[in-house]
Amino acid sequence: MAVLAPNGQEVPGLALADCLPITEDSLDHQVVWKYGRALNPNQHGRLRLRFVLQQAALFSFWIE
Repeated sequence: MAVLAPNGQEVPGLALADCLPITEDSLDHQVVWKYGRALNPNQHGRLRLRFVLQQAALFSFWIE
């Protein structure tokens, strides 16, 4: 998953290349980026998310 700024550019440290892949089925999996970076909507303001899936389906997501 990549986190995008309002202009469509990836947020440094939260880019697709920085996201650790999810390789298992899960109903409660946390997305993790390298170097312990985390998504903080209060810090980054308005954001967009880009999900990239291979042989998978996304049922739902939420942000806490």
